[in-house]
Amino acid sequence: MSANTETRYQPSEQIVKHWQTLKKEHAPTVYGTHDFLQDRNVEIEGRLTDYIRYFDMGWLSEGLPQDWYNLTKKIGFSMDSQMSLLQSLDPSDVNLWGKRTEQDLRGFCLEYLSDGLVYPFRYTNQGGKLVDKQYKKEMLQMVSEKERNGAVVQSLSRIEDFFLDPHTPDNSIAVMPSPMGNSNLYTDNGDQIEYPDSYWFVMVKQQEQVKGFTIKTDFNLRECREAIKFLSGRTLPIDAPLEEYVTSITLQKGDEQNSVHKVKMQVVQCLKEARESVSGWPAFSYQQRTWDEVLRDISFEDELYDFNDEREKVLEEFTSFVLSHPDSKLTLQKALAATILRLSREFLFNKKANTAEKDEDMDKRFSYWSNQQVSYGQILDRVASIPGCAGGGSSVMVFSIIPLLATVSSEQKKNICNHCQESSVDNHYHCTQCNKKYADETNKKSSERTKKCSCGFKFNC
Repeated sequence: MSANTETRYQPSEQIVKHWQTLKKEHAPTVYGTHDFLQDRNVEIEGRLTDYIRYFDMGWLSEGLPQDWYNLTKKIGFSMDSQMSLLQSLDPSDVNLWGKRTEQDLRGFCLEYLSDGLVYPFRYTNQGGKLVDKQYKKEMLQMVSEKERNGAVVQSLSRIEDFFLDPHTPDNSIAVMPSPMGNSNLYTDNGDQIEYPDSYWFVMVKQQEQVKGFTIKTDFNLRECREAIKFLSGRTLPIDAPLEEYVTSITLQKGDEQNSVHKVKMQVVQCLKEARESVSGWPAFSYQQRTWDEVLRDISFEDELYDFNDEREKVLEEFTSFVLSHPDSKLTLQKALAATILRLSREFLFNKKANTAEKDEDMDKRFSYWSNQQVSYGQILDRVASIPGCAGGGSSVMVFSIIPLLATVSSEQKKNICNHCQESSVDNHYHCTQCNKKYADETNKKSSERTKKCSCGFKFNC
């Protein structure tokens, strides 16, 4: 930090004494930062500066590496790539980076920490182009020509033309599939990026805005083909390349009879019926999670980025810090790392905050951890263990229609069945009741397909 930064704030005598003790002893303690501040009544007034200085001095007691601000563990946010988006320390560049990073932090919390199935996004008509106002980029500029061999750009171009057409009324809808499989994109290290899940991009025109959301599913290719047939009426051959799935978009003009809510529900119903038609288990949208969860999140799409007071406070402190500390790239990186650690605690370990969620069951998978005293090192380990965490701030991020969704690590399991953790390339399926494995029956006539599992469960095929 610069001399100016040092003179802005003087920590309390209690905090200074604690830092000196940590520096002297360099020994782990049973108290994490959060527990220390609460249990020993040391107040930091919610100041990000205090957290940064604490981590600088107390990294060892927290079980963190000395370069804690690099976040070297794979946790769904690539620090190096995020910092590379900062063009310079010019106030305008820092301000823009701060706004974009705040948006990425919200996406990181939404996708990884809260493990949602619905991810909202917004575009505005500006000068005949759909623009993400937060990133100040046109929709097509956020997608790489290389992704799915240009199919993504091709489909989004058609969608943009559709929505910008003056004859396209409000409540008109567009749906773009993105099936699991090879993305034709590569990481900074040259590793190929695979998409382990299938996504459905849903967009609705509302005056000068296009409001959209992405639904995450674990549809296999057979289920994707059936969903495309339900949505667009197009029948894809079994050997269709992935690019053909992406270009099989749905464009439907709105009318007064169909409200925005009704249009969105129709899309979900098509996906649900497609899964039931193929696999016979309509209840689940992703692993053991139901369509009711998808419908709930869609109904709250405007609020999905509106966190509770504590979480908003953490984000507000970050943006304020960025505006007042444009003097060092390292200082900004430490602010970002400290914010990620704090948000991770709020989402995964703050039981009081989690009870305010719209769904009381949303955080049951963290019920054990929420009752424990934990260090920030343990928090970091817990975040790294979340399936799908794979570098949300990678360089691919700025070329994706949804930042974070398109960044899948080469180390992540590729083409793995969610039910048995074996390869899914053979397109096998499982009984939803007993999990018995069955070979692919795509090429069989309907009359020849397995109708009933040995456990008694009946397949709807």
